[in-house]
Amino acid sequence: MSTSNDRSSTSNESASPSFGEAIVSNALPSAMSDSPRIACLLDGIAYRDRIEAWLALARRALSSSAKRSSRSVELRYRADPDVLRALEDLVELERECCPFLSLHITHAEGEVILTVTGPEDAAPLLDEFLGAANVS
Repeated sequence: MSTSNDRSSTSNESASPSFGEAIVSNALPSAMSDSPRIACLLDGIAYRDRIEAWLALARRALSSSAKRSSRSVELRYRADPDVLRALEDLVELERECCPFLSLHITHAEGEVILTVTGPEDAAPLLDEFLGAANVS
């Protein structure tokens, strides 16, 4: 597996990051502690494909506003068997590449709810999930 440093852009892209690109600069090891590195393990193409999968699901199935707390994000999707399968597949993949995140799927009020929780150092990654909820 590659580290997040392999995703660094060498082209002259715009200065403001789009969804998914902000993680690269925020994937820092905890230098003064024994904490695990807070960084996605995916490399360039796989990383961008994953981001696109989250965005596609958000465009197709988000049902209400996301909620953000200091250590978590809650995303609500339409209760639909295809949406649930897609969400379960993405959650399984995220657990492999971002083991420091806790991802839980629950059901309530006709919605499928994804709650993503992480350590304080994972705040930029949680913001990425929130960014997916703000896609039109």
